[in-house]
Amino acid sequence: MKTFIGISALALALVFAPMVLPASAFTSGGISGTILDAYGHPVQGAPVSIFRLPLHRVDRAVATVQTNKNGFFAKLPLEPGRYMVTVAVGGNLAACEVQDVFNDTMTPVKMSLEEMAACKGARLHTAMVNSAIGSSFYLMH
Repeated sequence: MKTFIGISALALALVFAPMVLPASAFTSGGISGTILDAYGHPVQGAPVSIFRLPLHRVDRAVATVQTNKNGFFAKLPLEPGRYMVTVAVGGNLAACEVQDVFNDTMTPVKMSLEEMAACKGARLHTAMVNSAIGSSFYLMH
């Protein structure tokens, strides 16, 4: 009888377990994309940094990932909001894009490395950058 009660309790716990997931499990998205060189070829091993906007500290990326052999990267979960995705080569900004992340959505990014990069994508207002860190990002369409 004790075994039957134990098995029944375990079965009930497994049935109702999905109902007790935290709300945050259903309120996230992500960013994925491809990094290409100036000739349109995928860049393997490119460091991709993802910053949540507004910026409070440039040296504090939410995540840093590397591209695979196909130039592909992905980061999830990310809370919904506006993010700046950057790629640095030799310590210099080579690509930058601002994108919005939504619930249950993988936001696509396709960036090409350039000698001089400017942020592209969703509108980046100067109020989104903390002037105390002395950084300037400009939007080009």
